[in-house]
Amino acid sequence: MSDPNDASARLAALRASYVTHLTARLAELQAGLDTLLHTGWNPELARTVHRLVHGLTGSGATFGFDNLSQAAHALEQLLKAAIRADAIPDDTWPDTATRALEDLTRTIQAAIAAPVASSRHGHG
Repeated sequence: MSDPNDASARLAALRASYVTHLTARLAELQAGLDTLLHTGWNPELARTVHRLVHGLTGSGATFGFDNLSQAAHALEQLLKAAIRADAIPDDTWPDTATRALEDLTRTIQAAIAAPVASSRHGHG
């Protein structure tokens, strides 16, 4: 049988690594969405930004950052609607997407600032 403390230590290390990469992932996401919003519709870029957000939706939940996952999911759904329409759906979409990105940014910043050793399964 494996030592549960060893497994917990490995999980904590993986979680710490995940958190250290969040800043770069957020910067990439912000740059992509900013370009999409300010240079016009680009289906390839929209799919790239969607993949980035989709990755955060799943990985946030995997590492116990449920708020991050939920915030990413909101932006992911907006991008999915735009991709389906093959255009920015309406005049409110840019503001809605910007607010969703701001919410995700705040959530990521909170995850970065949180103690790495905590998890949703821990007792604080």
